[in-house]
Amino acid sequence: MTNNKPLVLLPLLLLLSPGCSTPVTLDSWQKSVEDYIWQEANGDPNSLRNIPSAYPYKQFSVFSHKNPNESTDAVGLLLAHRQINARPGFIFLLALVNNRSVQDIRLAAMTPDPAQFLWTLSPPNPQSLQTYRLYKQNLWRKTDPDRPDIPPSALAFPGEDDLFDIAISPARITVTHRQSRAQWAISLPAATAAPLNE
Repeated sequence: MTNNKPLVLLPLLLLLSPGCSTPVTLDSWQKSVEDYIWQEANGDPNSLRNIPSAYPYKQFSVFSHKNPNESTDAVGLLLAHRQINARPGFIFLLALVNNRSVQDIRLAAMTPDPAQFLWTLSPPNPQSLQTYRLYKQNLWRKTDPDRPDIPPSALAFPGEDDLFDIAISPARITVTHRQSRAQWAISLPAATAAPLNE
């Protein structure tokens, strides 16, 4: 590619770096979502809710390489559309995946205003990440118990059967992976969060 602008595809956001060794980051994923809204949806963030998906959640992904075995990816699942601090907001579960194996999972909330997008990102949570990864490892061992080594693809994100429950209080957003009970949370210091009319 001759420029650094992301190549946007539906339902995925695909960023192919000019060099094969350049990984994507949480920041580059956020920028790709913003670029999609500005460039492909005329600045309307509600377009995120209308992208077709065969899975329970809309998925927005940025890849550093065409070959998943050589790629660092950022994969975001749109879990909910809610009021955050009295503004319409979008809640994502965001993962960094290296060579098909999940390395980090964060909760991200985005609230748009007329000129910019305001992001809140949960801190690293190694314990929840490990809980999620152990669940994936145990699931794989049940399906292929005779193979001693666990392939990286068994630790991919998301899994086909992954389900996430979301709880919103005036000061906190919590997401729980239903199968493993791993949790991620964002504090909302002065938030008022309530369901929007779908």
